[in-house]
Amino acid sequence: MLEEKKHNLNRSINRLKHKISLYETGEIKKGKSYFEEYKIMDD
Repeated sequence: MLEEKKHNLNRSINRLKHKISLYETGEIKKGKSYFEEYKIMDD
């Protein structure tokens, strides 16, 4: 159970790092939805 939680936390961390880099590089404009822009489904 702890390994599954660890996996989920690492996945969330990686997604957030990716999202931050997209905002920093300007690939996502302020006010646009990250999920809509990249067609990401909620898990």
